[in-house]
Amino acid sequence: LISGTDIRSKVEAVKPISRSLGGCAVPSADVLERVRWPHVLTDAYSRTVDAALSSQQCTALHVTVTDVEIMRNPFRGQNRMLSRPATFAHTFVMTVSPAGVYVHQSYGPRGYTMLQHMLQHDGAAAPEGKSRYPMSFEAGKGWVARFEDFAANGGGVWTPEVNAAYADCFEVDLSAH
Repeated sequence: LISGTDIRSKVEAVKPISRSLGGCAVPSADVLERVRWPHVLTDAYSRTVDAALSSQQCTALHVTVTDVEIMRNPFRGQNRMLSRPATFAHTFVMTVSPAGVYVHQSYGPRGYTMLQHMLQHDGAAAPEGKSRYPMSFEAGKGWVARFEDFAANGGGVWTPEVNAAYADCFEVDLSAH
């Protein structure tokens, strides 16, 4: 992803990975079974911070969190038979540059879009007092650690700790739904 700093440029950059903007395909069940590397983000984040500091580079990391259980059994979730009440499906793009860290995200099929998130939280475009970005590199590292608290959850048990980590990252409290 390559983008200028204005909101229009960011929208164009994320369009290919945003379902609401006309992009974003869900991987096959085959791929989803083989791909689960929650700690890869820490390594990638560290490399992007190093590149931002040493070479003045900007790097975008795209992550899709897919709810495999909901994909396998789409009707079970509607009947509340799952141990968690809603999907945790999420997409985000984390950009790391000398200016700081941005996380642009969208939530599931019925939540907020990436564009809505940008407009609510991104610098000058955000309502007064609502801007979360740019984050410092240290705050970005903390965000990644909280993401991994959620993503590394083995066995799929939705605990209060997992829910809190998810809510910290994505502003969605699934226990409240």
